[in-house]
Amino acid sequence: MTEERTSVIEVGMELDVLMGYRMTITEVVVIKHGVFIRASLNGDTAPHHALLPYELPPVERTITGWHGWASRGSMTLPGGAMLGYVCFYEADYRYGPEEHDAQWERTIEAMKAEEGVMQSRPTELRLN
Repeated sequence: MTEERTSVIEVGMELDVLMGYRMTITEVVVIKHGVFIRASLNGDTAPHHALLPYELPPVERTITGWHGWASRGSMTLPGGAMLGYVCFYEADYRYGPEEHDAQWERTIEAMKAEEGVMQSRPTELRLN
């Protein structure tokens, strides 16, 4: 008998990460702004963690140092769907679900401010 999946991401699931890593999920916590996960990378026993915000699209390449996060990237689910993620530095294990949620709220504000700056720029450059 095959076990039926109850969510998109579950403990034990293996995901491919942009930089060529294979991630095995060890913990899944649904929080206000997305899904917090802990995982091992390529069989490493040190826990790694990430936030998969509901509204963050995947990217084609990993971005380091993005709005207070160590990186922004994409991971691929077993069915082929890609999800965007952000994470703190891997060695900093103090950050759990609550800290990820709080940082994402700061990220939303930073993106809104950045968008406002970009919209206020002139669309045409004139040299007199």
